This record gives sequence, structure tokens and C-alpha cells, in this order.
Amino acid sequence: MKKEILISLVALVIIIAGIAVGLALCPEKKVPAPEISVFPSPTSGISPLEITISVKINSQTELKNISVSIDEKEIFSKDISGDFSETITNFSINITGGRKFGDIKLSYTLVVTGAPAKIFKIKAEATNSKGTKKDAFSEVIVYENKPCSVNIYIVSPQETPISPPPFPVQLGAAVTDDKCGNFTASQGTTCNFKFIWDADNQGGEFKPDGETNQPSFTFTYNLFGIYTPKVKVIDDGGNECESQNFIPVYVARRIEKINPLFFSNIFPSIQSFQLNDKIKVFSSQVDFGVSEYTIDKSQPELILESTKKIGETNIGVDLGKYDSTSAVFYKTPGKIYVFPISGRVDWGNKITEINLTYEESRFLSFENRATFITTFSGNKFSACPLMPSAGFRGEVCLTHSLNYAFSSPYSFFIDGDNLFLAHYVSGYLKVIIYSFSLTFSSPYGIYILEGPKETYEVGVSFPPSHIEFFKESGKIYIVISSADINFSVAYRTYILDFSSCRAGNCSFVQITNMSMESVILNIAGSDICPTSEPSEFKANILDFLIPSDFVFCGNSKCILSLLCLDDITRGRKCAKNAVYPFIFSGGEVLKNLNLNCIETEPQSNIVYAWGTTAILSSKAFLSLYDFSARTSPKILDIDSLFLEPESLSGYEKDGNFYVSLGGAGGVNILKFTFDGNLSDLVSHIYIRPEGKFADNTYSVKKHYLDDNMLVAVLEKPGCGEEWIFSGIMIYDMKNPELLKRRKYKVYIPYSQIDMHSIS
Repeated sequence: MKKEILISLVALVIIIAGIAVGLALCPEKKVPAPEISVFPSPTSGISPLEITISVKINSQTELKNISVSIDEKEIFSKDISGDFSETITNFSINITGGRKFGDIKLSYTLVVTGAPAKIFKIKAEATNSKGTKKDAFSEVIVYENKPCSVNIYIVSPQETPISPPPFPVQLGAAVTDDKCGNFTASQGTTCNFKFIWDADNQGGEFKPDGETNQPSFTFTYNLFGIYTPKVKVIDDGGNECESQNFIPVYVARRIEKINPLFFSNIFPSIQSFQLNDKIKVFSSQVDFGVSEYTIDKSQPELILESTKKIGETNIGVDLGKYDSTSAVFYKTPGKIYVFPISGRVDWGNKITEINLTYEESRFLSFENRATFITTFSGNKFSACPLMPSAGFRGEVCLTHSLNYAFSSPYSFFIDGDNLFLAHYVSGYLKVIIYSFSLTFSSPYGIYILEGPKETYEVGVSFPPSHIEFFKESGKIYIVISSADINFSVAYRTYILDFSSCRAGNCSFVQITNMSMESVILNIAGSDICPTSEPSEFKANILDFLIPSDFVFCGNSKCILSLLCLDDITRGRKCAKNAVYPFIFSGGEVLKNLNLNCIETEPQSNIVYAWGTTAILSSKAFLSLYDFSARTSPKILDIDSLFLEPESLSGYEKDGNFYVSLGGAGGVNILKFTFDGNLSDLVSHIYIRPEGKFADNTYSVKKHYLDDNMLVAVLEKPGCGEEWIFSGIMIYDMKNPELLKRRKYKVYIPYSQIDMHSIS
């Protein structure tokens, strides 16, 4: 028995020794690195961009440390000694499972300055108790915060702001911002904006009267006078913009029936239409209505100013058919007036009026079948057939809830029985496209619209300023152009192949995948705009038009582009302006071999083009150009459009009040009766010097008017020059029909001139 016990002990010793030897010979099993992932949200946006960084860790052994860094700068680090959960203002951390599982969320603000965009690299790293590390990476792209733009307007009182003191007035700011979108006083903003108000400004320097963090301010006027309030806005990126529009507050005896311009349309767009062999151009006049201009398409030597509609505030016109009559649809807030047109608009013969509440409205005509009133309000789109014999039939209207709230720019395109709509989605950097179909309704005996049949969304890099459809070789394309609010720099011009959307993947024409600017770069600038000057010029696209019969494009489709030429050598932005007709053929943008770019005077958009002629407009002028000489344009005619007011004067005579508004484009003289009713637009005086200074870029900064004379102080904007042309123009007002310039003086900057009593 003792022998058996001894054998068992020997065997046990051998086993233990074998295990020890085995452990000594086999190395310790390596612990794998932790599994880690990092997810930022959002992954792109405009500076300053607040992101949320989510980090998830799964480890087979205990965690020792977790850290997060951005561009190699550590923003978070935590040593782990046990399971715990913690939440503070900008982050939360949760460690569970015996230090093996981690879940982190933290907030951080990314800021970009001095560059169009920046890519931030985010790194998350986890270390276990054995010292093994693992990291994960992600990226966020942040775009530079561009300056906002703002218009000031009157929130309350809603009628014309005229009252004796004390006069409380609520001011509002209508803001357009690349990050925070469009908003007004009624909508407010959640963005970190600062609003600085100069409520009692009377044309002088900006002097703050108050500051708010919302686009609204109430001020009580205690002194008689005419005030032109202003507002400065500092956005959450530190950029500053200031209101430039003219909204008077009259602290005086109340004068009835002066209609202020609807605040969102201080500078309405110019509308152009072809009517038989005439080109009709309509432009809004501040506080007056609309002016009509006519150009004979076959003999374009002169802009014929036809008639004016004085009175109701207007937000644009449309040209179409009312029953079988050619008509102008004159749009005002809440009401649309219909007037017949043949050679000219017969403003004294109103056909009818339509009561409508809308943000935007457009009349669309399917030739010989139906005319529709289309309206937008919030996210609602409606299209109602216009039936003069039966009245306005709302029950047959198409009403559709858009995927997003409507915002401009937008464009319609009729192709056979199909209607296409494209509009920008503010705040989302995307354009959405719908298609509708025309069908005949037997119960009503009319054509109606149905749909949408198709809906597509397309992302863009910058907020669009212009959207337009065209058709080439049987395919539909959409041009989407982006420029800043003042059209001083163009960023992108996309051309979307609509057939690619129907194929399941909306894509841009590859030759312009980056931008039309890349087309300019791929075609040497000297080929597009040759110049004998020693300076180097870079071209940017400000705006475009797609004419149907521009002679220099032959049978190919034209993209007539307005160019801004930067003088790189001298460092001058938009030193010159020019137009250039790109060719679009076979899905590509090509150099035009028939024409180089042609320099023009500073303009802001192209209104219409045909043959060798183009109509261009700025804020104050309508210009008619002949390009037949190819090398340099011939200005056939220039006429004044609506006025951008910058100065105010006036006098009283024979029981009437004469008020004059001066600015870019000259001086408008208005006549009011003694009871305050607007009587007439007496005249528009187009003011500019003669000789070598005679271009259309002058502005009446200060002026004086009485029944004997008009004295106007001019300024021509320059690019940083210390001395720029200024002059005093004196006109004899004794016979306004025979205005003659008496004399002028030159070479004094207008800032050194003040207006005193003149006898």
C-alpha cells in the first residue's frame, strides 16, 4: 500500500513539473488591441460649426486611457480606473463591463478664417491596461462663413410710418445668411447674431441707438423730421453687414396714401419678354409701380420708354394670355391686376383683378391650351387654371406640399405636356426638382396639372443666385449659378444633366464638374479675353443668359456669360466687366471660336440677347449693346431704371409738395398734393457728365432742389483710389422740359462737399 502511494506521489510530481515546463516554454497569449470607432456629426457645414463627436470602444481587457484630438491637438483625455458615468456641459462618458466598454459624446466648435474651406482630422485613441493602443480617424469639412446681407423694414405700424411725436416704431431686419438662411423679425433666429440699430439716422454717420440679439428693435421718435433708420448685423462668424436700403420714417402730420415698397423687394428683378417682333422690358420703380420699355427686335437702335403704372406697390409682372387677349399680370402683395397689351400696356383699361395671398407667383402658358397661376406660400405650391369665362376655379387647382419650404431662386420649364420646377432649399445647400404633367379633365372641360411625377434633390456647394433650364439635342439641362449677394464674385456654375436623375444618379456635366471657372482655367484666359495691357487678368462668371438666337453661337446652344475680370497684377477686384458666349454642344462647354469676350461698362446681369444685340441692366440703368464689331461694343442707348435712393430734398409751391430722391441713376422728382396724396412722378433726371467721364456708374450722393434749380453732387466709385472723379452738376428747373446743364466743377472728393442754402 505504501508502494502505491509513493508511485502516485511521483506521478503527481511529474505532472506538476510538466505543467511548469509547458508554461515556461509557451509565451503569454497577446491581448488584442481595443476596438474603437469615431463618428462626427455633422460631417460638413459653415464656420463656426458645432459638431458632436461620438466614440465607441470595445476591449477584451480593461481600459486604461481614452483620448480625442483634432488636427493633433488633444481636446479630451481620461484615465480609466473603474466603471463610471459622468455628464457635464459639453461631454458625457459611460464606462461599463469592468472597464471594457466605453461610450463618449463630446461637443466642439470648429472655426475657419482666411480660407474658403478646411478639412479637420479627428482622431480617437484607446489604451488598455496592457499598454496596447488603437486609434480611429474621421474628417469634417468646414466652409468659411461669408458675410450676411440685410434690409431694414418697418414691422409696426403696418401702414405708412407717418405720425407726430412721440412716435413708437418697431423696426425689423430681413437677413440673408449662408449659414442661418433667411429670416425676419417675425421668424427670429436661433443663431448667435448681434443687431446694432441706428433708428434716428438722417443720412449721416452710423450712430447706435440700441443693440439686440434678435432682428427687431422698438424706438420712439420724439422730434419732428424724416428719418432713414439703419441696422448693422454681426453674424456668428464675426462678419458684419449693414442695411443699404431706404425706408423713411416720417415724424410729421400724417399724410395718407403714400405706399411704402414691400420690404423684400427693394430691388426687384428686371423682367423681359418677347411680344411679336418687340422685346418688352419691365422694371419696378421705388414706391411707384412699373416702367415699361420697348425695343424693336429688327431695328434695335433705341430703347423706347413707353408707359408707367403709378400707384400700387409691385413685386413683378408676367406676360401671358388672359382668355385670348395678350395681357400683363401686375403682381402686388395680396392682389394681381390684369391689363391688356398690344404695342404697349394699356394701364387705363384694367381687365380684372385677382385676390391672392402668396410669397411668389408666376403665370405659365401652355400654348393654345391653358394658362396657370402658380403660387408659393411656405411649403405649399399650387397651380390653378385661369378660366376667364368661369372665374377663378380653386377646386381644379393642383396643390402640393413641397419637401421643403420654398425659397428663391427658382425656375419653370415647359416641355410639351410636362412642367418642370426647380428651386433652391435655403439652409440646406441643395436644389430640388419636380416634374408635373398637363392632362385634359373631361368633367371640367379644361386642362389641369397633375403630379408631381418625379422629385429629385441635388446638392450644391454655395447658395444659388440663378437657376435656368435649357434643352440641347433632345436632352434637358439645368444651369445652377452661385454668386454672392452683390454679384461681386462668382463661385460655381453647375450644369445638371436631368437625364442622369431619371437614371437614378443626378450628376453634373463632367466638363463643368467643378465649375464654369474651371472651364475658364482650362481655356487660356488670353484666348477668351485677349488684352494688350501688361496686367494679368482672371475671369469670374457673375451671371448668365441662354439666348435662343445669338448669332455668334451659330446653331449651337449659347451660355452667354457676364464676366468679372480681376486685375491680378494690380490687385483690383472686378477691374473690368465683359460678356462671353460659351458654346454648349454634346454635353460639353467649349470655347467660342467666333468671338472673344467683349468688355462692357459695369453691369449686374444680362436681360435679353438676340442677333448681335444684348440688353444689360445694373441697379440703375438699362443698356442696349451692339456686338457686331466683335472687338468692342457699341452702346446703342442707355436709360434709367428704378432709383436706389441715397439723398433727399424738396420744396413746396402752390399748395403742392415736390420731393426729390437722388442716387444711382439720377434724381426722381415726386409731386404730392397738400392733403398728402401722391399725384405724379414729375420727372426722372438722368445725371452724368460728358466727355471722357461719361459712363453710367455715377451716383447722386447729395443734392438740392427748388423750383429754380437742381444741384447734384456726383460720385463715381473707384477701387481704392484716393482721388476719384466728383462733380457738381447744376440744372435749370424753371422749365423742366428743357433741362440744360449750366456748368460743373471737377476734382473734389464728394466727402469734402456739404450742401448749404443756395440762392
